[in-house]
Amino acid sequence: MPTFGHMWFEALGWEPEEDGRHLIEPQSLPFAVHCHVSELGGTSTVTSPLVRLTRLNESSQIAHESVSPNISTQAPARTRGFRIYPHQLDKAATCPRCYLQLMRLGLSTDALSQFSTGDSAQSASERIGLPPANVIGSIFHRLIEVGLENPGLGSEISVPLPIQWTESSPNLLEDDQVIQSVLDELLPPDADADAMKSLLKQMSKAVISGPLGTLTSGQKWNEEVVEGLRTELPFSLQHSLEIDAAEQMWTPHGPHNLARIERFIYSCNGITDLVLCTRLEDGNGAIRAIDFKTTGAAHLYAGWPHPLLEAEGDTRHESEQEMLDDYKMQLALYTLSLIRQEQARERVGIASRKVLPPAILSTTTGRMIMMTEDEMESALGELTILLQEIAELALQDQDEQECNCSLSLSNLRLFSNSTKESD
Repeated sequence: MPTFGHMWFEALGWEPEEDGRHLIEPQSLPFAVHCHVSELGGTSTVTSPLVRLTRLNESSQIAHESVSPNISTQAPARTRGFRIYPHQLDKAATCPRCYLQLMRLGLSTDALSQFSTGDSAQSASERIGLPPANVIGSIFHRLIEVGLENPGLGSEISVPLPIQWTESSPNLLEDDQVIQSVLDELLPPDADADAMKSLLKQMSKAVISGPLGTLTSGQKWNEEVVEGLRTELPFSLQHSLEIDAAEQMWTPHGPHNLARIERFIYSCNGITDLVLCTRLEDGNGAIRAIDFKTTGAAHLYAGWPHPLLEAEGDTRHESEQEMLDDYKMQLALYTLSLIRQEQARERVGIASRKVLPPAILSTTTGRMIMMTEDEMESALGELTILLQEIAELALQDQDEQECNCSLSLSNLRLFSNSTKESD
């Protein structure tokens, strides 16, 4: 039987000599050939990975003991920032830590209802062929934007306004052509167009019959007369907080200060549903932010009972108080943007308006749910505390903590199984 060497030579095409032996020429081989182990040079010691890591660890400990740390405690001052969204603030207030964790993961709180655990029961609007509640809100917001009446200037204005605010426009909230154009623009194809049109007319009638309809028709309400208004008013706001925190990195000699954070800046872009500029009884100008809510719209159309539909009289209903509490931070941010706007006017010597407490317009009843002065001041204070807490948490290490709030990742499911099982 031929040896492996003979088979290898044969594969390389090396023919043996006449005596059956192969002539090997080392210089023609692609590798070095040594005749004796002494030709390999000095002895080499091979160490295992465990030995190398052990020696490295021992040497680092010796270096730490013999070398005194020379870490600079002087760190440069820096500013950090965070973007906030008005409609997410009230959810953030329920658990700032979990809210911040969602923001870091790129998960919006708007989609939590799709991922939260629990039953997936049909909503009231879906049971009667209407689009989802958020779509109903978008459609009616658009109708208000194009159809709300503006009485224009009826007398001398208290504080000057841009012409867009004071330009007179008719009431088109119940106009069939305007309603149809809004539906053509925003109504989903699988929704009942006739049902949605009927609902829009019901809500338009409620708004026109309520305080907003009185004000936009040029009449006095709550000792106020409209001088100008803007629907869907965009705003941009920066809110700065003083903070004392340090950004550090780990070193073998202990934490190393990278920067001293002295200021935290929030940036926010948003849209206020309606801003009313009015003249008060004493002749001074005022400005107020109003947010539209379509809560209970499906119940209004179907004739089903709903707590908001029970409200009547001048007394604030319990369900209306709950709505104010649910959107308190959002209203406070809208008000803060108006306060900053009027303060900027004062700084440059331009006449300014008094910022009135914000309000929610319930489009299903037409009622104006206004905060009091004390409630507005309290909401602004709570907003400042919330932003301070989020800023401090944003600069801390991301420690895992158990939480059972509605924003906790433990209460979210990204995949759901069918509720029906095959027999």
